[in-house]
Amino acid sequence: MEVISHAQVYNNCYIQEELMDISSGPCSSSINGITSSTGKPPAKYSDPSTIEPPASLHELITRLHEVFESDDISVEYVQKLMTSYKSNRKEWKKYAKFDQFRYTRNLVDAGNGKFNLMILCWNEGQGSSIHSHANSHCFLKVIDGKVKEELFEWPDSEGTMKKCAENEYDKDQCAYINDSLGLHRVENVSHINKAVTLHLYSPPFDVCQCFDERTGKAVTSKVTFWSKYGRRTPFGRNPDEAGCCVIENN
Repeated sequence: MEVISHAQVYNNCYIQEELMDISSGPCSSSINGITSSTGKPPAKYSDPSTIEPPASLHELITRLHEVFESDDISVEYVQKLMTSYKSNRKEWKKYAKFDQFRYTRNLVDAGNGKFNLMILCWNEGQGSSIHSHANSHCFLKVIDGKVKEELFEWPDSEGTMKKCAENEYDKDQCAYINDSLGLHRVENVSHINKAVTLHLYSPPFDVCQCFDERTGKAVTSKVTFWSKYGRRTPFGRNPDEAGCCVIENN
């Protein structure tokens, strides 16, 4: 069982080598077999079988706040909780803001500084570049449409980056990644349907690394919100403030 430990947060990032022991190796998209290296007793929120599905997005947010009040949280528990929420467009449509040129990041809840919950909106053919997650835990749940995720190993030299897995996620499926598992790229490959995804990041971050697939070279990118709590922000209004690692429509 992998544990999200708030006690390991330092300067808004996780001390990766103390947090977890990734027994499944780099670029694994599965969380099975991942164990905590802290030697602590089981986390309070550690048994996914005890989860009752939240009846609404509001209840999901309330439950997430309760979970993240704990110092140690099971990754499997959070993933199951997010998976168990059944998407209802009426509950999240106020946060779903699309842009014709790039995908958008729309803040839903700031999580008292322990997590950010946001909705990402993908027009047809839009996607991210290959990117890291600043030592944050990342949960991605599809709430409308379908997305493709490509997983990559961290580059250890210049040259074409190695893709090690590819997954497609349908509505109500939930994926998980952190930097120990590798890097990823997310894309709405449909040319006729939009896609909407619900993301949780713990701890929150405002910069990440974006990678050139051909060379493996990285650049640091500041991430911004297209909207907060359903209201447009002043950020991201020009191409120089596009947010996190954006690919325009294909």
